[in-house]
Amino acid sequence: MEGWLLGVLLTIISAAGSTTGLILQKMAHVKEEENRNIQNISNVDEVVENITTTELQDNNDNDVKKCFGMPCNKYFIAGFIMLVFVPLPFDFIALANAGQSIILPVGTGCTVIFGQILGKYISHIYVFILKIAFNSSLLI
Repeated sequence: MEGWLLGVLLTIISAAGSTTGLILQKMAHVKEEENRNIQNISNVDEVVENITTTELQDNNDNDVKKCFGMPCNKYFIAGFIMLVFVPLPFDFIALANAGQSIILPVGTGCTVIFGQILGKYISHIYVFILKIAFNSSLLI
């Protein structure tokens, strides 16, 4: 297999891994927001007339697991690993085998397309088929 072809294939794999990581981190934030909304609904029944809404908000922030202001659930951690550690070796090997002028457009285009495709199936983001076809045509 020629070096540039190996570089392009590894770039596509890297783009898929980093896009999956981004989608998983988005899911982590969505799950955190859902948990916060559920806690707000369950705490409404327990509210006494003397408690203000700011005190209620402070109580809810302590119930959600956070690390440095980010959600600490399984989706966020898996997304971080997929975004940082999975593409790293693929990117190094791809850049060693192909030029940056080939790697950059392929990686960027595949990241956009994978984001649209995976976003639809994983986090139920609605995407027009025409939009995917247009962005796919940009790679050609």
